[in-house]
Amino acid sequence: MIEHKANGIHIIADFKGMKNPFLIADDFTAAAKQTGATIEAEAHKSFEIGGITSVILLSESHLSAHTWPEQNYMAVDVFTCGDNCDPLKAIEFLSDKTGTIEIHIRIIGRGNERIPWELEDRIRSKKDFDRIRTVYYKLR
Repeated sequence: MIEHKANGIHIIADFKGMKNPFLIADDFTAAAKQTGATIEAEAHKSFEIGGITSVILLSESHLSAHTWPEQNYMAVDVFTCGDNCDPLKAIEFLSDKTGTIEIHIRIIGRGNERIPWELEDRIRSKKDFDRIRTVYYKLR
């Protein structure tokens, strides 16, 4: 678990070059569970071309995702509050599930304080992310 220094951690990620772009609702539910958050409600919409939009309401905030399989692209938004959740675990899970080549990550510390340094260090040195060119943005 990450000890948050802000009210919450908000991760916005663009997955580009997905090797497996066809996800199902259960994949996003599993990603949300990886954060350690409590799922309160879910809404999923599948499209004829294979894309999906998922929104998962968490007690600690939300996870939303939109896929464009014809472009091998997915946009993901994970926001968790409190000290018991790790939003980066959802990104890691979806990275493994999709075999993504490149992920652009933006991390926002919500509230008055900064994001924890250990989260920043994990993104930069993540051994699991060796196959991915992760572009890291820190917004304050």
